[in-house]
Amino acid sequence: MDQSTKEGSAMVWKKRWNKIVLRVFDSAIPRVNGQLLPVMYPTTPMGFGQPSIQQADLTYRNLDWDDTGRIYITQDQPMRTQILGIFGEAAFDTL
Repeated sequence: MDQSTKEGSAMVWKKRWNKIVLRVFDSAIPRVNGQLLPVMYPTTPMGFGQPSIQQADLTYRNLDWDDTGRIYITQDQPMRTQILGIFGEAAFDTL
């Protein structure tokens, strides 16, 4: 992730994603940079797993600063994950 600034390249700056939106289809909810969205709903009976999402935009906010601005998407449930798109807002700072 790079952005040109009046000082030159932002490649050496710290980067962070303020918001990442994953568009998923027929999927379990994945982790993004270690962050997991709440997956249990009041309508889900105790002792039963959460059903997969048919199609949704999942929004993750306030992810940590790092040098590269990479996004790590992991799935720790034994269900498939189909990501149709990744959108977001990024921030750069010299920190």
